Amino acid sequence: MSTIVEAVKRFCEVPTFGTEDYNLWVTQDDFLSFLCGNAQDAETILYAGAPHTFIHGVLVPAADLESLDIDDLLNWNDCTPFDSWGVTYTFP
Repeated sequence: MSTIVEAVKRFCEVPTFGTEDYNLWVTQDDFLSFLCGNAQDAETILYAGAPHTFIHGVLVPAADLESLDIDDLLNWNDCTPFDSWGVTYTFP
């Protein structure tokens, strides 16, 4: 099984409330690290939905980011996971 799928499954496992593992799970520091690392991997998650996990990414050519206008970016809402094409992978 893909390490990406295994990682998403781990993020869906809720630790016991009140434990240190639960506090770490709620802060999602490891999730942010996962996303930063995944952006550099050969396979990148663009959309994933699972219990307690929702990932929606957008793939943009680097050349289009050279003249980045922060106001345009903050007001951009043309790409949602519900109105675009995609490929689906389901695991049990």
